[in-house]
Amino acid sequence: MVVQDHAALAEDGPWRGFDSVARLVLVSHVLGGLLVGLTVKVADSVVKTFAVGIALVISCIGSAILFGSSLAQQFVVGVSLVVMATVVYALQPIPERCCVGAVQPVSVIEEHLSPLKQPVEDRTGVDSGEGSS
Repeated sequence: MVVQDHAALAEDGPWRGFDSVARLVLVSHVLGGLLVGLTVKVADSVVKTFAVGIALVISCIGSAILFGSSLAQQFVVGVSLVVMATVVYALQPIPERCCVGAVQPVSVIEEHLSPLKQPVEDRTGVDSGEGSS
């Protein structure tokens, strides 16, 4: 594009042929991409799944409003389930130590490892017999 249309780009710029609707769509896609990138970076998989469900619901309702499409009864049931699941998940308190791979303080790790630092006899309660007469 730059090589073949260099003169047109120099004269009119890269936005030649874009009207306000096309620019609005472009900005919408850019903002959506940034939002998706932020969600992927910050949120866990459960939150991402709920975000996809809510986005589908909003898209379908927006389509019904903007384009006059009808919503089936199954859609209304599905929307109800998605909204209820999202509310239940949002109201559920998150436990402090919910993750298996969570970073633990050094003191907690040392507490779990301290039995392993003892000699074998002390751990099993059986004397190995060495040095006894």
